[in-house]
Amino acid sequence: MKIEFYKHNIGSEEKESVIRVLDSVFLTSGEVVDEFECNLAHYVGAHYCVGLMSCTAALHLSLLALNIGPGDEVITTPMTFVATSTAIIHCGAKPVWVDVEENTGNLNADLVENAITENTKAILPVHLYGQMCDMRRIRQLADKHGVFVIEDAAHALESERDGVRVVLQFLCHQEHHLR
Repeated sequence: MKIEFYKHNIGSEEKESVIRVLDSVFLTSGEVVDEFECNLAHYVGAHYCVGLMSCTAALHLSLLALNIGPGDEVITTPMTFVATSTAIIHCGAKPVWVDVEENTGNLNADLVENAITENTKAILPVHLYGQMCDMRRIRQLADKHGVFVIEDAAHALESERDGVRVVLQFLCHQEHHLR
């Protein structure tokens, strides 16, 4: 089967939606963003959702919300877009790279524990190409060492592995720590 990567499936309904936003008072906020946030929160079972312009902004905001900054370390993967590490660096923290699983290219949960130090404040797994990291193991390690988990689900919003859904797990956990 040949799947043409560059062909978009954009119909008249999508084009009309874009025109509706462009003709509105607000391009980056307003009723369309409110609707998106409500629908996504409902879909993932969260109480709240904040729509941002990029996953980069979401990662940066998540790190700041957890008070991650200078002197802190965040375990992540080098097999990702540069924004994952730069979001960590922009907070003043240090990215600590852990190798990936051979079969998925995702963060290898079995190698994470050896990278945890007294300065580790979070683990930032990146789910690639619709495939999730081993979040059961990562969650277990985070709980054992008292660190946060911030998932980059830009490639896997609807994914599930071992009965764990991406955003549900992250939002519920983050909400618990932010109370």
